Amino acid sequence: NAIEAAGALTITSGTGSTLTLSSTEKHAIKADSVTVDSVRLDLTSEAKDGINATTAITIKNAIVNITATDDGIQVEDETDVNSGDLTITDSTVTINATDKGITVTDELTVEGNSKVTVVAGDEGLEGRYINLTGGTVDITAGDDGINATEWTTKDSADTSSLTNSTSDLENEVGINIDGATVTILADGDGIDSNGNVTVKSGSLYVAQTSADNAAIDYDGTGIISGGTVWAIGNQGMAQAFTTGSSQSYIMANISGSAGDTITVTDSSGNVVATTTATTSFGNVVFSTESLTSGETYTITTSSGASVTATATEEGTNNGPG
Repeated sequence: NAIEAAGALTITSGTGSTLTLSSTEKHAIKADSVTVDSVRLDLTSEAKDGINATTAITIKNAIVNITATDDGIQVEDETDVNSGDLTITDSTVTINATDKGITVTDELTVEGNSKVTVVAGDEGLEGRYINLTGGTVDITAGDDGINATEWTTKDSADTSSLTNSTSDLENEVGINIDGATVTILADGDGIDSNGNVTVKSGSLYVAQTSADNAAIDYDGTGIISGGTVWAIGNQGMAQAFTTGSSQSYIMANISGSAGDTITVTDSSGNVVATTTATTSFGNVVFSTESLTSGETYTITTSSGASVTATATEEGTNNGPG
């Protein structure tokens, strides 16, 4: 490891200095916990992770650039079910990783005026609870864009060192978007939660490519109460939101190609919203606060397809989650 600490490691600068680290055999940074504050880090690992920690990583008021052959950032604690957290606050984080962009065992939070850009060969962001409350998050992923999962239930999980149990869990499995601007292009599911999905404010644009996945995929509930959502993907496994949502959405099977302009108009022909598809698609889900439940809207593409859909707050899906 270029830098290794047995306990807590803090990297900070009163003048905003730059630290460049490179490792050809191990992680660029390895510690029990890592705090990066008011500094620029340029990290490269040709063998493992950019930053690898056990209990927590905090990045604030910083610029972090990572190129890694394994994971960009990994926080994994197999001794405590409520440990393994990453918080990014008012920072710019750019990751290019061969495996996962960011993976944690507990909570991953992006807040404040942050800008997170991830290009990953596998999942973009992964953790038990993904909490995106501010800034912009841009993900290009070879598998799921965002994956909320419970590590203790995986076949590969080693729980023999736990000092507590799953009955002590504090966080649910879920993805929460409440203020962030999130853009995803994924080969797998766009967002995949083994628990719940909530969208309260901010925006979500998600597109995905593989036929056996969906733009939105969850096993629990999908609740939208605010914000704007475009979910563009394949139709076979498509999900929208569930009953209990307080903001209406529309969902329709409509085919188009990458580069198509998708337009939503109301029954009077007024344009409600437009976007550009970043991949070919067979299903569109759209939600914004101006949609009225029970009203009919038309979705059209610049390549000539057109379909109508009725706005609803009830549950809709094309297949299993």
